Amino acid sequence: MIVLLTWRPSYSFRTDWLIKRQGKWAEPDYPGVAYPTFACGAGSIISSDIVHWLTKNEKSLKRYQGEDVSMGIWLSAIAPEIYKDERWSCFGDCQMEMFTLPEQDADSLLYLWENFMSCGNPCKC
Repeated sequence: MIVLLTWRPSYSFRTDWLIKRQGKWAEPDYPGVAYPTFACGAGSIISSDIVHWLTKNEKSLKRYQGEDVSMGIWLSAIAPEIYKDERWSCFGDCQMEMFTLPEQDADSLLYLWENFMSCGNPCKC
């Protein structure tokens, strides 16, 4: 069984995400106007089946502008089953049970860590 775990569809998967041809996230090589569905780069868990498939096909897998986009393109070839878990996030508010909270600067990460170490809640003590 092939499984990809991540958070809510609206928060953790990009579907019909338009390809940017200029700027920071420019993608010059992938054809078309939108990417296949991909998990945003906050984090994901993949099954050993996917890991084995990726390593077996490593030499033929082209890298695109980001690891999240690349994984989405590569996995579109095998159409994995997707499981959603609300603890994964691409962005959003701090939550007690979250696994990830991306787009944080160094001061914010330190604040989250110190709260977690002090009282077990990264969001606030």
